[in-house]
Amino acid sequence: MESRTRPIPTTSIARPTTRRREVELDGLTWIDLPQPVNTDIAYLRERLRLDPLALDDVLSTIQLPKLDVHETHEYLFVVVQVPVFDRDQRPAVSEIDIFAGRDFVVTIHDSNVKPLRRLFAAAAGDEAARKQVLGRGSGYLLYRVLDTLIKQSFPVIYHLDEQLGQFEQRLFTSDPEKLLPAQAQLERDSLALRHMLSPNRSMCDALRHLDLPFLKIDAERFFGDIGDGAHKLSALADEQHERVAAAGRVVLARSVQQQGLAQRTMALALVLLVPLALVAALAALAVALPPLSLPIPFGAAVAVLLLLVGGVYGVARRQKWF
Repeated sequence: MESRTRPIPTTSIARPTTRRREVELDGLTWIDLPQPVNTDIAYLRERLRLDPLALDDVLSTIQLPKLDVHETHEYLFVVVQVPVFDRDQRPAVSEIDIFAGRDFVVTIHDSNVKPLRRLFAAAAGDEAARKQVLGRGSGYLLYRVLDTLIKQSFPVIYHLDEQLGQFEQRLFTSDPEKLLPAQAQLERDSLALRHMLSPNRSMCDALRHLDLPFLKIDAERFFGDIGDGAHKLSALADEQHERVAAAGRVVLARSVQQQGLAQRTMALALVLLVPLALVAALAALAVALPPLSLPIPFGAAVAVLLLLVGGVYGVARRQKWF
């Protein structure tokens, strides 16, 4: 009898066309785009008439933090980088692109920034929170978004600081060879944080000196606060990087010291073994030949060699070889 295999139907789970979310209050719209696709970019281009080059940047690779002001069309484009935890609880970069105009704010990100998602969810789901976040104009909404991003960076800094403190406690108690993997990881993480956070300073400094009527905000007061936070984060990252470098120098010094001790111990062992080998040779001669046939008495030869061994040992102790 002929048998036939019936194919099992399969279904593929396709990603939604868009994850765009919007919330509106008194003519101000906040558009949030986690992981945007081409249709999202086309939507922004058609609805808000944004610069095509800036929209192309949104879909490109990671950019450095920057601020572009489009005064003719009354909006600005901000790029911010913040650290987030990856699956291994290591710092990873997350980029947030923001467009802010008179009656809109657009946030574009990779959905890893949980505090930003919570801020939008609160504004969308609660009327009181919506009035608090959107009720004071686009400039204040931009401030709240940036403030959320800056504040969410501190836990990552503090987490690395805790790891660094634990590493510093082991500097003089653990084998330096066993410290090398942790040291390399700390160097990678501290350097990554430094590269993420340092460029945010110039962007925030530029924001605080803006005079854009369409934002309706006291830039020096509000964005100055953002700038202070960005400078503090950068200073903490610089300090951590210096501490990691100093700890690395200690590990290197201890490793060199340990290797030098091993080399000196081997050299001393070789120096001591030569006289002992001569003693063994003389002992063999004393057994094989009559005692009178030796050039010097056997006991005297052994005494001289033992004095030589003791002298070498004394010199090694005075030189602190071990």
